[in-house]
Amino acid sequence: MKNELAGDIALAKGKTQYDTYCKRILANKIILAWILKYAAEEFADMDIGQIKE
Repeated sequence: MKNELAGDIALAKGKTQYDTYCKRILANKIILAWILKYAAEEFADMDIGQIKE
C-alpha cells in the first residue's frame, strides 16, 4: 500500500508539472496560432499574424 500510494503521489506531481508546462506553452500566442492554423478549418486560410491577433 505504501509503495502504491507513493507511486500515485509521484505520478500526480508529474502530471501537474506537465499541465503547467503545457499551459505556459499554449499561452504563447504565436505557438497557439500555428496550432490553430493547421488544426482548425476556420483558420486554415488565414496568415499566422491574423490568427495571433
